[in-house]
Amino acid sequence: MCGLLGISTQDGIVIDRTIKHIFHEGITAMKGRGPIAWGILSSPPLTIAKGLGTMTETDLDAELASAESRDSNVFLVHQCAPTDGRTISIKDVHPFDEGDLYLAHNGILTAEDVNDLGGSSSDVDTQAMLKHIWRGVRDHKYPVPVATKITVENLRGSFACWLWSDIDGKLYLFRNYSPIYATDLGGAFVFSSVNIVNTDMFELRPGVVHQVVDGYLLPALPEHVFGFYTPYAEGAQRG
Repeated sequence: MCGLLGISTQDGIVIDRTIKHIFHEGITAMKGRGPIAWGILSSPPLTIAKGLGTMTETDLDAELASAESRDSNVFLVHQCAPTDGRTISIKDVHPFDEGDLYLAHNGILTAEDVNDLGGSSSDVDTQAMLKHIWRGVRDHKYPVPVATKITVENLRGSFACWLWSDIDGKLYLFRNYSPIYATDLGGAFVFSSVNIVNTDMFELRPGVVHQVVDGYLLPALPEHVFGFYTPYAEGAQRG
């Protein structure tokens, strides 16, 4: 089980008391989800930092301050705890990159999913998902959200993901039965794998490739909606 946390703002990130509270509460609430490693993406300019072990408030504050100094308006976190408990190295830490796409994933896909996505024997599930999205963009010229929809709509495993596209400068969020919570702070959009206290969060709708641009969650488009498998429905029907 892993954890996701992030913010998109209209202007550059300003680390005020509200933002610091949200991120400190977020990483505290997700410590059990990601004691193995952490990864952070901020943009612009595109910057990635990764570390092994539990992310501390000191780590977080340093990365937030660095993003603020660069006038970044996107700051995305992934805390990692591999489901199989394996030991990992920095190269295994999210986000993974392919082309100009960067993906972080909470959940676990089935071996059948990885095979259907054309993943190699050396690919972890997140890499297989990202490579399939990238092939849709590169080879079929699909827009990023369409390539993402095509990739995830037939998966049987669980997923909640953030995807940063340096192609169009957009943040994409998508999930099936793994949760993503979010809140709109007026020019700042924050999301998390956990419902952070005192932040008035709502659960992001599953089965949609959501677009976030400059601090705002855009309305869901019909062509970005996908059906999904859920084990919680009677007979395990698709959602």
